[in-house]
Amino acid sequence: TRWPVDGVAPLTTVFDTVGPHARSVGDLALFDAVVTGSTTSPARGSLRGVRLGVIRDFFYATLDPEVERIMESALQRLRDAGAQLVEGSIPELETLWATATFPIIQHETRPSITGYLAKYDTGVSWDALLEQASDDLKRDFGLFVLDDATYRAPREAYEEARTIHRPALQNAFRRYFRESGVSAIVHPATMIPALPIGGDALNSGE
Repeated sequence: TRWPVDGVAPLTTVFDTVGPHARSVGDLALFDAVVTGSTTSPARGSLRGVRLGVIRDFFYATLDPEVERIMESALQRLRDAGAQLVEGSIPELETLWATATFPIIQHETRPSITGYLAKYDTGVSWDALLEQASDDLKRDFGLFVLDDATYRAPREAYEEARTIHRPALQNAFRRYFRESGVSAIVHPATMIPALPIGGDALNSGE
């Protein structure tokens, strides 16, 4: 693993990844150098002829207008740099995404965080952590994560997500990359702008 995950509070080992968000490639390179201790500057490359996938019916379907504006500007800059944007789709991606991700996250969040608290000898239990959480986090956990959560998927859905739906999602992406010939998929990191500290997406109408 290029970037260590030690100390990162986990939700699930299946999907958790570590990576930076930044305003420029230069900032990303600086972050990488600091984390990895690398002293070698990355070589500048050309995007001319590079095929990049754009899947609008999933990753761009419900964007905040400001995020959409920024993404369209970014896509145009990629075109101007010579990249070839390939519009396309992955059949049943929305269904596969939902059945493969949410049940796993719901069922693995509590044991993952509990194990994290014990591993680093925090002296904090799951119950104590939840007690200190913000009201919106308590609400979300009550809706999706806790054993009696309103929308918690049944155990059978979790098992199927691990053994059936996640492999199917992986295969769908493999097939898409193979058939489209793209090197990467370009999509926004989030559908809405970052909220102010203390903001609540649900209460703000998002």
